[in-house]
Amino acid sequence: MITMRNIILTMIVVALTLVTNAQEVATDSVYVSNVDIFVNSEVKQPKKQVTKVFDTERKNVVPVPNKTADEIYTMVEIAIAKFWKNPDEVIEGKSAGKYIKIRGGGSNVHTNVMGTVFSYTTTTTYMIQFKEGKFMYTVSSETKIPPSQYNSGFVVPTTLKTNRKSGKPIKLAINDLNVINAGINGFINMILESDPESGLDSDW
Repeated sequence: MITMRNIILTMIVVALTLVTNAQEVATDSVYVSNVDIFVNSEVKQPKKQVTKVFDTERKNVVPVPNKTADEIYTMVEIAIAKFWKNPDEVIEGKSAGKYIKIRGGGSNVHTNVMGTVFSYTTTTTYMIQFKEGKFMYTVSSETKIPPSQYNSGFVVPTTLKTNRKSGKPIKLAINDLNVINAGINGFINMILESDPESGLDSDW
């Protein structure tokens, strides 16, 4: 015999099942970028020293469900306009729905020389390519060494010595590594949060 209590229990089970399934779908369909863009240098290091470099060969594929290549391209343009003060100046090349190359200012890196901290500017380069439902990007970085009495200034690939020969961590470099990773992931997540239909600001 079906009682009111049984009916209520059945309704609760069904409701919980629907909520659980909805949560699973939302979790599976939402991508959050949390990439560590650095790898250990292939150059042999003395003792326990660790030097980190950008993994420039890594192809990072980001899913963007239910979006066309053209829509994802527009999302990237919106994110660029939000992320950099002068967006037109950081775009080095583009073809709608196919690719976009960005070369813009990145986070500063620092070194401590006998108690004095020096700060150096960096430039981050993204190469982003588009397909239906996803995009792929590679990223690299250069550090600008300013002119001094010994040289006229030059540019080198961004590297961070995170551990001394003794193995002791270098907090300044580790902090730079975390800030750089956060900035790159922040830009990628900004792309995913962009709405190709609303543009820069839909609240007006």
